[in-house]
Amino acid sequence: LIALSGIGSKMANLIMSVAWNQTEGICVDIHLHRITNRLNWVKTWTNKKNYGPEVTEDELKKFIPTDQWAEINPLLVGFGQTICKPRNPLCDICPLNDICPSKNKLWNKKRSPSTSPIKTSKTIKKNKIQVEYTK
Repeated sequence: LIALSGIGSKMANLIMSVAWNQTEGICVDIHLHRITNRLNWVKTWTNKKNYGPEVTEDELKKFIPTDQWAEINPLLVGFGQTICKPRNPLCDICPLNDICPSKNKLWNKKRSPSTSPIKTSKTIKKNKIQVEYTK
């Protein structure tokens, strides 16, 4: 699939998953790339170098159990759009703030406590983090 023009690793993994129900890799978009680096699951985005989603996917494959590859993208994309935003992440209401090594880093220091209507809860199990959020 990646030999086709305009099809990269993320899209090829998504097509394989949706069309043939085969999980061949992890669909890494900007949200997954950012959040997994903030959580220190991977170190593919530093101040000096952004190694890109392909390297992030390779590193995540080593870290995340194979049976959870299909779940990780849908789980973290919405989380990255609503809570763990690129600028001004809502660390004060994040359900992972007690375990997040990037909590309240430089991008978040000027924020006052959030009055966001988003409610969050979390469940942490061995090798699996589940985040649920509603507006």
